Amino acid sequence: SQFVKKFLCEALLNDLHFGSDIVQAYHAAFTSTNAQLHNHTIDDSMSGTTAITVLVRGKTLYVANVGDSRAVL
Repeated sequence: SQFVKKFLCEALLNDLHFGSDIVQAYHAAFTSTNAQLHNHTIDDSMSGTTAITVLVRGKTLYVANVGDSRAVL
């Protein structure tokens, strides 16, 4: 979870679609963070993590999740 905490936000903010297509940016950020985790020295063969993110942009609230975590608004 610490790995994802560190790398997911960075991947989202650096994605080329962040300014124009936040759904695509989220998808790419989750996918690239997952790939980085698999390539890291951390043994993830018997473990995993979930994530919930919230992004406020103007008057729009974006909520994204991966795994079995859910947000209740």
